Amino acid sequence: MSARTWAVAVVLAAGVALGQARKDVPELGLSVPVPKGWTGQLQEKGFALAPVAKPAAGGLVVNRLPAPQLPPETTLPQAFGMLAAELTAGAPVEAAGPAEFFAVEGREAGRQFFRGEVEGEPTELLVGVVTGEPSWTAVVGGWRVADAAAMRGVADGVMRGLKVRAAPAADGALAARLAGCWNEVQRSTGGVGSGFREVKLQIGADGRYLRRSVVSMAVQGMGGVSEGTESGRWALSGDVLQLQPDDGTPSAQNAAWKGGILVLGGTRYVPCAE
Repeated sequence: MSARTWAVAVVLAAGVALGQARKDVPELGLSVPVPKGWTGQLQEKGFALAPVAKPAAGGLVVNRLPAPQLPPETTLPQAFGMLAAELTAGAPVEAAGPAEFFAVEGREAGRQFFRGEVEGEPTELLVGVVTGEPSWTAVVGGWRVADAAAMRGVADGVMRGLKVRAAPAADGALAARLAGCWNEVQRSTGGVGSGFREVKLQIGADGRYLRRSVVSMAVQGMGGVSEGTESGRWALSGDVLQLQPDDGTPSAQNAAWKGGILVLGGTRYVPCAE
C-alpha cells in the first residue's frame, strides 16, 4: 500500500463535524486538533484527517505506537528517514528542508518533510514524532507537491497542538484471552470467477505475533495464489490491539468478542482448528 493510499486518500463519511477545534480519541490516549474545513475519524491505521472539500488532495494520520523498534542511540533525524522510506516501501525520497525540533507538552518532538514520487506523481511526505513513555506518537501525511504550501501549515498546527493523554491501561484479562491462534476465512463466488482468502493470526503471550495469509483467485479458467507472512510485536492500549511489524506499517484495531468469535476492527476471527 502506497504512502498516499494509506495516509492521504481517506474519504471520511462520518467524521468530526466541520470546524470542530479538537477531537478526544480515548482509544489512542490523544486529543487531536481538527483544522477548520477538515474532518477526522478513527480508522485501522490511527486517527485520520483530511480536508472535506478535497479529500484526495492530502491528509494526515495520527497514531500512538508501541515503543519503536529502533536502537537506543537512534536520533530523531535518523528515525524520520527510516519512517519516510517505510511509507514509500523503499522508493527513493529526499529531504525537503532540514528537520525541525520542538516540544509538545514538554515532550521532545520533531518533524521533517520529504519529497519523492508516489504512484508516478511528485509527492511531499511529512514524518513527525512526539517521544515519550510508554509509547511514541507518530504523525505522518502526504500530499501533492503543488499543494505543499497550504498543507504544511495545517500539518504543523495539528502536530504542535496534540495533547498526549495517558495511554489507556492494557486489560490483563483481554490480553490473556487474545493470546492464541485465530483464523479468518473469506470465500466469494460470482458469474465469472471465485476467490478465497485465509489469514492465520498467532498472538503470543511473549508479546510477539505472526500473521500468515493466503489469497487465491480464479477467473474464467485462469487464476493465481499469493502468500504473505508478517511478524512483529503486539500491545494493548485499553481494548485497542496495536501491531508493530518488524518491517512494515503499524496498525491499531479495536478488539471485541461476539460469543467465541474475536472481532478485530470489524473482521471476524475464529479459534484455529487443532
